[in-house]
Amino acid sequence: MGKISEIEIKDKLYSLLVSKGVDTKITGHIYKDKRPTNSMSEDIWISVLDSDTEQVQGFIVNVNVYVPNVKRGDELIINDPRIRELSAILLEALASTVAGGFQIAIAKQRVMEVNDTPLHVINNRVIVQYCTA
Repeated sequence: MGKISEIEIKDKLYSLLVSKGVDTKITGHIYKDKRPTNSMSEDIWISVLDSDTEQVQGFIVNVNVYVPNVKRGDELIINDPRIRELSAILLEALASTVAGGFQIAIAKQRVMEVNDTPLHVINNRVIVQYCTA
């Protein structure tokens, strides 16, 4: 087995999410390149933060789920029920997986407000290891 690129890691995570049906549980799409700036859908954006090129390649990847806020009176607030549901779906989909030389595990999940937008994001920090030997 040879080394793999960051785009191949994105492809692997994309395929994993689709195989687990995550794409059917969101109102938007899964993106490997860039999420549309003005999207108000529940989108997932996969981005590689860091990688190394040792015999066991390691990657740190963000799998972010954007969730629109909901209206309460005259203000927009976090959509707690939807955040809770999508958080559980992603925790299950990204649970420890070993297949085809890959080991995938979720390291951390947190929810953050997206500055200057009516959105929150569920940030899933994922560790992907690939054995090149």
